[in-house]
Amino acid sequence: LPKFFSRFIHITRGSSKDFVTCSESSVIWINLEKNFGSQWAPNNHGIERARGKYIAYLGHDDLWLPNHLETLLAALQENQADVAFALTLAFGAPGCDGRLVAGVFPNGEYTAGQHVTPGAFLHLRSAALALSDQPWRPPTGRQFPTDVDFLTQLKNNNAKFQSVPQVTIFKFPASWRPNCYKEQRSDEQAKYAALIKTDPHILLKELHQTAISYELLKPVSRISFDYEKLYQVPEGITNAHLVARGLTDEEPDVGEPGVLLSAAMRARIKEIVETEVNKVGSSYAREIEELNAEIKFQNTELNRLRTEKNRKRERINRLRDELDTLKQKQGHKLPPRSP
Repeated sequence: LPKFFSRFIHITRGSSKDFVTCSESSVIWINLEKNFGSQWAPNNHGIERARGKYIAYLGHDDLWLPNHLETLLAALQENQADVAFALTLAFGAPGCDGRLVAGVFPNGEYTAGQHVTPGAFLHLRSAALALSDQPWRPPTGRQFPTDVDFLTQLKNNNAKFQSVPQVTIFKFPASWRPNCYKEQRSDEQAKYAALIKTDPHILLKELHQTAISYELLKPVSRISFDYEKLYQVPEGITNAHLVARGLTDEEPDVGEPGVLLSAAMRARIKEIVETEVNKVGSSYAREIEELNAEIKFQNTELNRLRTEKNRKRERINRLRDELDTLKQKQGHKLPPRSP
């Protein structure tokens, strides 16, 4: 076990599988009486049983790199922060060779309501208990998933966040892998756990693949999530993820492999689109203004020509009257006048 642990608490949720006996006295295994459908209950049990100053989370779909805890602990202590978080390299589901880097925020500032992989952050136990004795709240009726809700609570409680612009965790997101809880596969984690131990350049290699993935917009999953719509529905994201993982009777909506953009990418794309729309709108506005000016000029010119035409017609009629008068004086019989 890493030297930073005072105790490693392994919590399962209603697992029927036997747990491998570990000789480490600092390892505690707790098998909850049922599956709560979310991590809020196991995390609260872990915080309650913890005795150390710091809390870190390791999910079943996470792999910490060897420097993960050391890096976060140094960032938290050096900056006197309450929460420190690093970047996560998320791997696409089998059949999708895309990659995604998560935990990126403008200027490194965490924004309330945004997601950071729980396995990617470290926090003071006291910061969590300052919220309540059950700081991870169940998702029932809530807009945010329980992990986003937890970080948002900390942020709104004036906890100091410190970002680390470094990938220290590999993640194989369960929500990208249809029915993964039913299939209970762990071959990806086993493969990369071995590579982390044997290949000192594994992170660099995977970052190369990530750069290629971003350049080619490679897919990461065959399940698509409309997060903007799901965030508008209480428990929307939580329920969508339960379906995707195979924790309900409903089958996941599996389609063609697709790209999933991070929150930062979506925000940047939205900003670019709005800028371009404003540019096009400004261009159209100028064109419309020019057309309106042209129409106004043409209408003015048309009115001038009409006025000129009426003036000339009046002059013609006046000349006709003068001619008729002159002919009458000379005794001419006048023919009917044409209109």
